[in-house]
Amino acid sequence: MLSCLARMLAFPKNEAFCVPWIVCVFLSTLVQQGTEAFQCGNGVSVPPDNVCDFTDHCGDKSDEQQCLNYERCDFEDGLCNMTQDQSLQLGWTKRNGMTGLSPPFYDHNGAVAAHFLSLASKVDSPSNLRSRVFLPTNNLHACQVTFYYFSSHVSGKLTAGLQTMCGGPVQSLWQNTAGPQNRWERNILKIQCSQKFQVVFQGQMISTHERDEVIAIDDISFSSGCLPANDETLPCQEALGTKQELCHPDTSLCRFDSTDGLRLCQPCGFDFDTCDWASEAPAGHISWMRTNARGVPALEPAPQQDQSSDDEGYYMWVGANHASTLSLLDSRAYLNSSVCYCWGKSCHLQFHYTMENSVLRVGLYNNKEEEIFWTYNTSTHKKWVKTDVLIPEGLKTFKIIFEGALMDQKSFIGLDQLWVYACAQAPSRKLCSADEFTCASGQCIAQESVCDSREDCSDKSDEDPVTCSNHLLCDFESGFCGWEPFLTEDSHWEFVKGLPSGENHLPEADHPANTNHGSFIYFRAHQLPGVAKLGSPVLTKSLTASNPCQVQFWYQLSQHSHLSVFTRTSLDGNLQKQGDLIGISKSQWRQAKINLYAKAGESSLPFQLILEATVLSSNATIALDDISISQGCEISYTSLPSTSTVNKASKCDFEANSCGWFEAISGDHFDWMWGSRSSLSAGFEQQAPPHDHTQNTAQGHFMFILKKSSSLAQVAKLQSPTISQTGTGCTLSFWFYNYGLSVGAAVLQLHVEKSNDSTVLWRVLYNQGNQWSQATIQLGRLTRPFHLSLEKVSLGIYDGVSAIDDISFENCTLPLPAENCEGPDHFWCEHTKACIEKLQLCDLVDDCGDHTDEVDCAPELQCNFENGICNWEQDTEDDFDWTRNQGPTSTLNTGPMKDHTLGTAKGHYLYIESSEPQVFQNTAALLSPILRATGTESCTFRFHFHMFGKHIYRLAVYQRVWSNARGKLLWQIFGNQGNRWIKKHLDISSSQPFQILVEASVGDGFTGDIAIDDLSFMDCILYPGNLPVDLPTPPETSIPVTLPPHNCTDNEFVCRSNGHCVEKIQKCDFRYDCPDKSDESFCVMELCSFEKGSLCKWYQPIPENLIQDSNTFRWGLGNGTSIHHGEENHRPSVDHTKNTTDGWYLYADSSNGKFGDTADILTPVISRTGPKCTLVFWTYMNGATVGSLQVLSKKDNVTSKLWAQSGQQGAQWRKVEVFLGIQSQIQHICYEEQFFPFMAKRSVSYMGDIAVDDISFQDCAPLLGPDRNCTAQEFTCANKHCIAQDKLCDFVNDCADNSDETTFICSASRGRCDFEFDLCSWEQEQEDDLDWNLKASSIPAAGTEPAADHTLRNSSGHYIFIKSLFPQQPMRAARISSPVISRRSQNCKIIFHYHMYGNGIGALTLVQVSVSNQTKLLVNLTIEQGNFWQRKELVLSGDEDFRLRFEGRVGKGHRGDIALDDIVLTKSCLLSPQSAKEEPAVPPPSGYCPHGSLECQNGKCYNPEQSCNFVDDCGDSTDENECGGSCTFERGWCGWQNSLAENFDWVLGVGSHQSLRPHKDHTLGNENGHFLYLEATPVGLRGDKAHLKSAVWQESSAACTMSFWYFISAKATGSIQILIKIDYKLLGARP
Repeated sequence: MLSCLARMLAFPKNEAFCVPWIVCVFLSTLVQQGTEAFQCGNGVSVPPDNVCDFTDHCGDKSDEQQCLNYERCDFEDGLCNMTQDQSLQLGWTKRNGMTGLSPPFYDHNGAVAAHFLSLASKVDSPSNLRSRVFLPTNNLHACQVTFYYFSSHVSGKLTAGLQTMCGGPVQSLWQNTAGPQNRWERNILKIQCSQKFQVVFQGQMISTHERDEVIAIDDISFSSGCLPANDETLPCQEALGTKQELCHPDTSLCRFDSTDGLRLCQPCGFDFDTCDWASEAPAGHISWMRTNARGVPALEPAPQQDQSSDDEGYYMWVGANHASTLSLLDSRAYLNSSVCYCWGKSCHLQFHYTMENSVLRVGLYNNKEEEIFWTYNTSTHKKWVKTDVLIPEGLKTFKIIFEGALMDQKSFIGLDQLWVYACAQAPSRKLCSADEFTCASGQCIAQESVCDSREDCSDKSDEDPVTCSNHLLCDFESGFCGWEPFLTEDSHWEFVKGLPSGENHLPEADHPANTNHGSFIYFRAHQLPGVAKLGSPVLTKSLTASNPCQVQFWYQLSQHSHLSVFTRTSLDGNLQKQGDLIGISKSQWRQAKINLYAKAGESSLPFQLILEATVLSSNATIALDDISISQGCEISYTSLPSTSTVNKASKCDFEANSCGWFEAISGDHFDWMWGSRSSLSAGFEQQAPPHDHTQNTAQGHFMFILKKSSSLAQVAKLQSPTISQTGTGCTLSFWFYNYGLSVGAAVLQLHVEKSNDSTVLWRVLYNQGNQWSQATIQLGRLTRPFHLSLEKVSLGIYDGVSAIDDISFENCTLPLPAENCEGPDHFWCEHTKACIEKLQLCDLVDDCGDHTDEVDCAPELQCNFENGICNWEQDTEDDFDWTRNQGPTSTLNTGPMKDHTLGTAKGHYLYIESSEPQVFQNTAALLSPILRATGTESCTFRFHFHMFGKHIYRLAVYQRVWSNARGKLLWQIFGNQGNRWIKKHLDISSSQPFQILVEASVGDGFTGDIAIDDLSFMDCILYPGNLPVDLPTPPETSIPVTLPPHNCTDNEFVCRSNGHCVEKIQKCDFRYDCPDKSDESFCVMELCSFEKGSLCKWYQPIPENLIQDSNTFRWGLGNGTSIHHGEENHRPSVDHTKNTTDGWYLYADSSNGKFGDTADILTPVISRTGPKCTLVFWTYMNGATVGSLQVLSKKDNVTSKLWAQSGQQGAQWRKVEVFLGIQSQIQHICYEEQFFPFMAKRSVSYMGDIAVDDISFQDCAPLLGPDRNCTAQEFTCANKHCIAQDKLCDFVNDCADNSDETTFICSASRGRCDFEFDLCSWEQEQEDDLDWNLKASSIPAAGTEPAADHTLRNSSGHYIFIKSLFPQQPMRAARISSPVISRRSQNCKIIFHYHMYGNGIGALTLVQVSVSNQTKLLVNLTIEQGNFWQRKELVLSGDEDFRLRFEGRVGKGHRGDIALDDIVLTKSCLLSPQSAKEEPAVPPPSGYCPHGSLECQNGKCYNPEQSCNFVDDCGDSTDENECGGSCTFERGWCGWQNSLAENFDWVLGVGSHQSLRPHKDHTLGNENGHFLYLEATPVGLRGDKAHLKSAVWQESSAACTMSFWYFISAKATGSIQILIKIDYKLLGARP
């Protein structure tokens, strides 16, 4: 046992003899000899000093049950009977482990929510905690004090002492030593003392750079031997020196000048006159007037009685007559005395005053120089206040001036009982009144003059430190003394010490001594207007105080400045103004005394005093010094409450008030204001939305920015109330208005208490339109108090509407306490008693609110990335690594702005950087430590992920049991999930050790950052070994098919059932030739719906391992039930066959592969098809980045495109028909999806799967052998098949041997055109808006054009079309007309094929126009008809000859093409003779040639049919010059023309040495000779063609020959062909 007995050998005078016992409980507990131990209820004995010490030593709490005779305090309900010494510095503070940033985080019993007192590290001066006063102890029972203390650093000093006299020294009993730190220790003091005493605990923090240094004390217990005293005060020593008598006025010692000579100084109550007091005021200014209550003008504020409570009594009064027209200087009035003579030793000025919102200044002048002044600016609320001031001893002759300043229309000042008196030499002693202070000399002064940093008592006793010990003082000599400046970026208080050099705008010295060495604070704005605020410690009015608290301070205000005094009772509550001070031109130190009045019902609430300084010019300054608060106020060691406690769904619609949101940087004329559109004047209403969001009316309220002037540094900062904490699911949503070309950006930031860093939560960068928009922000779990700010910077150019409305906090509370929490899947929080799920344990999130769900966790199974990546590893087989980061990522509009652990920009997380050098589908993988599950239960992996951005691709989690494999896919997610952290947990079942692989893939763009945080495992343990290596197994061999006995040749197919032989071409031709149908059993099915997951013999021509590879772009089978999150918008939820979610379809999964990849799926070889064969299927192409789908035909290694479609087609199944017709030995028909290069800039490529369903080959069986003779109405094909006469020459091989399309049969059909070379006999109309375009074979189809023509059914064929695309304007028309058809035609028909596709389609009409211009509408198509060629057949007749006119009109959209091909006028259509020859393109000559003839250049005439017949009928070759005949090209083109069917043209030119063309021509043999040439250019493409055509020749002889010279350069790879075109087709193509 170790004890220490400290016996004091030397005692101060009059001090008691006291013996303190000090016992260190961690060594041994002192038990007095003969004292019995305490017997617990369970039979256990404990030492007596263990009783009632807030610790259960017995184990059954019996030692804590009989404590009524003990004085105890656990600080749960305040300080109990203990008190603190008043100081402006923050001293001992009550808190618990949940509200502090520094230790301790629990009380001495380990309770997080239990309270204790702590001393923060920023407190340098000692802070005393005093017990109540105890009586002297007796010899039998000592006073035992037990307490617990906590010290985090050796520099902190905690002592316990004893005081027996007020103001006397504190005897030290105990002091903490350099013992254990950062834990609670128990200590016992035993005191024996012969006088009344008080126990003092003194804490002091020595200045250090440690941020978390703290001293704490808890659970103080005074034993029954400590007997409380009744008077609660210690005896005090008598005042030193001889006591002076009180002042007795002697009227004979004081005189005033008067018109009748010197007049004795008598109190002037103004009952009869003004007693020689004179009001001085220029004309038109306010002035003092003698009056009573009835004499004051109506509606003017004034006292109802004089100072003596007489309703009829008189007084001097000044009020705000017509104050609305007065300036601040005009609203001042002066009341002057005559010259006063005072010959006494102690002269006084005494008067009574009452005022409202005014300033009363009393000055003493000697020879027009002001000697001294006093200022009063506290509203007295219509009560009279007595004031008595001491006139300086050396001032014997003086003049008194009362200056009154009025602040507003309700201001007034009243004066009464003015008196100057002197104290007699031997005054009789009298007592001062209750509202006066008695100086040590006996002088009486007003209580408000005590401790005001001005010596009002002649003996200076009113400013004595002992007298002022209960006043809260700050002279700024050593800092702000507990006052806290409100920090802003450009406005702050500055310290000045001594006389400044060259600063003419600063006070010359501090006050009151006017020394050049004292300190004060001042404010001067760097940007105007400037506002600086200074906040006091939290105060409370003493329960025993009868008068209001008063603040006194000295100030100096220059011109263009003012100082306001406010109080507030909550952090987000309204400010209550207590007074205003206005600057004047003559700046000097003045004193203010302001009473602090509370609103009704708030007098007992803690409050804060705020001084707000405002300067309006660059030279204006404000200085403050010597702030004191009267003894009626004391420091409250609690924080101001916030009215913003976030409930489960805390909402603010701003209809009643601002809900505690306020402008934090006021005074720059660019501020957030609360209001409505209807409340604004016409000059400002354009700065607010036309209506609010809540009610959608002009009367509805919101917060908005009001700009009154412009400057570069204007900042509008809307600050929220302080919020204590939030739960895990907390989200913030609001509606905002950000409209205008110069409205600028706005930023929402999170500010955590006691942190200088802020976190950006949300921003809007530009004009969002004239509308309300919604924003939703995830706040998550925030464990410390915080507030939000919404900021916008003006930059001098702001012009727009900025507003916010309907703020809502959702799901922000912690779980509520529960009476019980049963079941194995739940956990009962220890202190908050909330019930949470077991899955929330040890997940790095404080779900309980007391951290008890995060204790006893295995750190090796958790990682929050705050200190690296823990025991996780970067995979070495991926493309790049995860990046550890804090705050936002480097790219806007992607990635998180804060981590998940802390919820701020200070926290860390991992993310993938999707910008360069990363490319699409690059992966980064993170490997967990090797784990195994505990017991038979599965292991759970928990993590939080963040996937926000336009180009987000994929996040996946794999479980692997082999070290050389990626493993099994447990979970994956695609696409943008919003700007939020999302929690995911995965159950892992494995009998083997395993490893988790978290893999993120880069999207097709730089806004694709993916992040993870707070990874943890439950029911897992680390596995000490390594994972094994997986060895592949050899592939299985295929078994050959066994054929039956047969005699079939190699060119025949063996039927499987009987060995019957059929020709090989009969296999896979859609007709059953074998009895067992085996010739079609391994072929593509006529109809495939993909039900039951069958591919119907379709296959993919890639190796099996690539099909299984998850990164390969490939086809697959799917249904609605297999859609995972993120695919809903680009995969069909139902199939086409059954229209259900379980129906199957074929789809190309674009979540795999990379940009430009293709996926093929093919049929087996199709040997032949019939003339009517059509491929019909349904497609689904929806999503932001759909590629293209093509149908190809491959024959003899030549692939032809039959059909194509690209881009989004909407969320629906669409029908497609592709006419195949007669085909033989088709090697493959395949679907191919291809991403075209010009779409590389589109959105992320995976968001657009392409699905196909219900593929059918209709009428594809070949024709059967002829079994009958053809009728007269039919045509007999060469192979004896019969077809209808109308099918002749319709560009379709209906006979299957092409005999219905031969030159002989079709030579007489002048009305048919396949547009392979030109428009044939159809003509562009000259009076339309635009022309039909002839599609060039060398240009691939784009957009909504047909991918293939109808004639050749491939991309090299031609057709005519119009596009709904710029520069075409909507409803503009293009027209082509047929030759004139004779009215005598019988059974005349027109057959044509059209293609109308795209959502911006216009209209296609076919009109019959007679020669007399009568019209008849035959066809009118106005909507999209599908992405395939369709056939139309019409019967034609008329009473007159007529033409046919196709008119195409441009649509209103930008996607929509109309195409025509294979127009046929049947043989029955007779052409009118007038259309057999074309009319001349020029008007008839004016010579002597008859009508219908043409004039030669030599004046002769010739008929049109004589032109271009190789005969010079004119004699000067006029009729043959422009026919495209013999030509040297020296004089032009000679009638040769480039064809419209191609986009590459022949050029007329001369020789050149700088190019590949000939250096000279053939005709002249020099560089000046002309020729036609083709030359490769940068815009030319491989395969481009150029057609050169002559005019139409009438006929030629049998011996007609054509000759020409040609040149082909050495590097040329093209060819030249000569073609002869007759009316119906091209002939004689020769290379």
